[in-house]
Amino acid sequence: HNILATPVKLSTCHLCFQKGNLKHMMIKCCYFENYYETVHKAFCMLVLENIKISLFSLIYGYKVGQEEFKDINVLLSLIYFITYKCWMSLMKEKNYKDPINMLVHEIKTRTSCTLYNKVLFKQFLCKLTGLL
Repeated sequence: HNILATPVKLSTCHLCFQKGNLKHMMIKCCYFENYYETVHKAFCMLVLENIKISLFSLIYGYKVGQEEFKDINVLLSLIYFITYKCWMSLMKEKNYKDPINMLVHEIKTRTSCTLYNKVLFKQFLCKLTGLL
């Protein structure tokens, strides 16, 4: 149904002024094109090129149920959370945020937490910052 908990009616994208829906907002909006390209390049540098930024991976994750991919799914959730956070920042504060810088900040914050695989997050952060 393309419903997402947001005060925004998704008939028109407020970032690129195209027709908007959930897929557009979270995946296809040109505002996030560079962000997702950079994220994909970082995954490729970690030999994780099979991970695709798509509505499917947003909803289902990557190889869900397989323990060895749990940390990748946490990272994917964070990547999509940043997209949503940028949208909400624009809607509430009328403030455009750079999603790549936000992701770098969020990963740095989370690497200090014992819940996350510090190795994967640090490797991804290293590749991501190397692309900036």
